[in-house]
Amino acid sequence: MSNVNLEYGNIPPHIPIDLVRNVDIFGQKSGGDPFISAAKTNRLGKVFFNIGDKSLENSGVWVVTDLALMRRALKLPGLFSSNGTTNFSRMVGEDWDLIPIELDPPRHSLFRRILSAAFSPMRMKQLEPFIRESAVRLIEEFRGEDGCEFIEAFAYPFPRSAFIHLLGLPQDQYETFCGWEKGKLHALHSQNRLKRMAAARAIVEYMRDFIKYKRRNQGDDLVTLCINADIDGHSATDSEILGICVLMFIAGLDTVAASLGLNFRHLAMNPKTCQNELRQDPGKAGAAAIELLRRYSVINDRIRILTADSDILGVDMKAGDRVLFPTALVNLSEAAFVDPLTVEFGRDNREHAGYFYGAHRCLGRHLATLELTIAIEEWLDRIPEFRLADPNPPPISTTSGVFGVDKLYIAWGRA
Repeated sequence: MSNVNLEYGNIPPHIPIDLVRNVDIFGQKSGGDPFISAAKTNRLGKVFFNIGDKSLENSGVWVVTDLALMRRALKLPGLFSSNGTTNFSRMVGEDWDLIPIELDPPRHSLFRRILSAAFSPMRMKQLEPFIRESAVRLIEEFRGEDGCEFIEAFAYPFPRSAFIHLLGLPQDQYETFCGWEKGKLHALHSQNRLKRMAAARAIVEYMRDFIKYKRRNQGDDLVTLCINADIDGHSATDSEILGICVLMFIAGLDTVAASLGLNFRHLAMNPKTCQNELRQDPGKAGAAAIELLRRYSVINDRIRILTADSDILGVDMKAGDRVLFPTALVNLSEAAFVDPLTVEFGRDNREHAGYFYGAHRCLGRHLATLELTIAIEEWLDRIPEFRLADPNPPPISTTSGVFGVDKLYIAWGRA
C-alpha cells in the first residue's frame, strides 16, 4: 500500500490521520524559548506522529510526551532499540557505537556493569573534595571582578577537571587539552555542518591516540579499567573503548556545561527569589540542582527504533518506526507536574525524566548532580547577588541536540 498523501507530506499507511501533527516541537523555526514551546507541544497528545520537525534526521517520528508511557517504553530496550541512533561515528565516516547508549541487551549490560563501578555513589564521594576544590579555584579567579562571561569562565572549565581525573589524562597535556577541548565543544554546536564534522573527527582522533597512550601507561582511571575489563570472555576492542571515551567526552563535558549555563541563566534572572531562597537555606542546593534539571532538560533528541510491531504505547506502531522521547516535554507536562514552568526547589521531582529511565538511565547522573550542586553551593557562598549584565536574557541554542546558551554575561558589581 502506498503512503497516504496529505497536503503537508506523505504519511505511512499505518499512521491514523488524527494522530498526525505538523509541529515545530521546540520552536526552532521561530527562534523562541524552546522550553516554552515544549510546554505547549505536550498538550497535543500523549503520543502523536510528527512530520514537522526538520531538526530530526528524517521527517516523520512518533513523539511521546507522557511520563508513564515514556517509562514503560524505556524499560523495554529490546523493543525500543538504541542501536545506531546517534549517528556520531557515521558523521566521521566510520561505524562503531557510542557505548553504552547505542547498545541493546545483552551487550549493553556487559559494558554497563563494568562502567558503573567508575560512577558509583561511593566513587563520587571520593571525588567530591577534588571537584569542590576545582569550583573554588575557578571562582576565586574572577571573584574580585564586577562580573564575568560565565560559560568561558566557569561552565566549560569546571566539569573538565573531573573528566581529566576520571580518564587519567596526563598532567603534562592538561593545558593543551583545555584549549583544544574548548574549541571542539564550541564547534560541535556550530550551525555549520562541516565545522561540526571536523570537530567530531578531531575528538575521535584525539581519543584514539589517547587510548594508545593508556595501553602503554596504565593507571587508576576509566580508560585503564576498560582496557583490562573482561567483556564476556574477551578484552574490549579499540573501537569499543573509543566509543566509551567519545561518549564520556560529550556527556561529561558538553551536557554538564550546558546545564550549568541554563541553571545560572535562571538564577541570574531571579536574584530576589531563587538566589535569595538558596542563600537563606544553602541546604537546598541539591534540590535546586535537580529542579533546574527538570525545568531545563538539555538532551531532547533521544530516538529509539521499534524492533517489532507493538501497541504498548496505546497506538499501533510498526517495526522500523522511529520514536522520539524528548525529556523536556515530559518534564514540562501539566499532567506530571503542577505549574511545570515554575521553578520550585521544594517540589517532589524525583520522577522527572532529566536523567532518562530504564537500562539507559544516565550512567554519570551521580557525578552530574554532584557537580551541579557544588557549583551552586560554592558560587553563592563566594559571589554576591548577581544578575544578567544585559537585561535581555541570552537566547537558548538547540544546535546538535544539546540545549544551552553560547554566552552568559552576568554582573555582581554596581549596575
